[in-house]
Amino acid sequence: MIVARSPLRISFAGGGTDLPPFVDTYGGAVLNVTINRYAYCSVEHAIEYTSNVPEITEHCLYYIKSKYNKETTPVSILINSETDQGSGLGGSSAIVVSCLNALYKYFDVVVDKYQLANDALYVERKLCGFPGGKQDQFATVFGGFNYIRFLPSGENIVTPIHLDENKKRKLLYSLILYNIGVSRTTNTVLDRNIEGLKSDTTMTKNTKYLLANCEEARNNLMRCDIENIGKSFELNWKIKADLHSGITSNPFSEVKTSGMQNGAIGAKICGAGGGGHLLFVVDKNKRANLITNLQSLPGHIEYFDFSYAGSEVWNQ
Repeated sequence: MIVARSPLRISFAGGGTDLPPFVDTYGGAVLNVTINRYAYCSVEHAIEYTSNVPEITEHCLYYIKSKYNKETTPVSILINSETDQGSGLGGSSAIVVSCLNALYKYFDVVVDKYQLANDALYVERKLCGFPGGKQDQFATVFGGFNYIRFLPSGENIVTPIHLDENKKRKLLYSLILYNIGVSRTTNTVLDRNIEGLKSDTTMTKNTKYLLANCEEARNNLMRCDIENIGKSFELNWKIKADLHSGITSNPFSEVKTSGMQNGAIGAKICGAGGGGHLLFVVDKNKRANLITNLQSLPGHIEYFDFSYAGSEVWNQ
């Protein structure tokens, strides 16, 4: 049996700048880190093909046949994810990457990390037809803290960010990931964002602000400047709220307001918005108070650690 796992991610800045058609014209940049929540895929020989997520796995098998000229034999594919679809943590992309990574090893397809990420991007966007940007595939393939640039030419550049252990611990203790208990459905928010970027000049202008803010956010992260990371989150929230009312609507806005009144420095939506997770930045002296407040609300806190390996595959 072949097993692959790929980590989920949280984003600090730049989300939305990787969406078409904006990224194709202006380029994009994102700042993110992977966490110790994963999507798994196992592949083993079978008499006939079986899969618990055929809407993804069939496209992965087709891609291997068409691009790499591999004659695929029947396999049993099992996919499992530690998050729900629409969580805002890049779960769908982690599933596609794990599926491709496991199948590549099973059928002896050798690719580097950039190729794996680009292949997953093609399968997810073009074959599966899931709307979205580019950051999730590269985040889960490479793992760790990364500053990722997407050039209008189509070139993608992943620059790792190296923090010492003290900064990692300080940052981790300053972040609280809150699941609001509502998943984004049918990619509604993403669809509207992409359509808006085709014709809405205000939306394009606001997305340019997100792109400009990404470099400053990167510098704040490298210094582990908690106060300014929080301020960056607040700027991100204001811009996202102007992009589309559905992004920061209830229950996001209620949870965010409550958190800010109980010690948070800033809060940021994970993913496209409309459902999923909220990421808070908090001063260490107010962390306990914020946790107590969030525990009184309908959703729940998800404790996590950073993950650094990226997508992995092995024989089991």
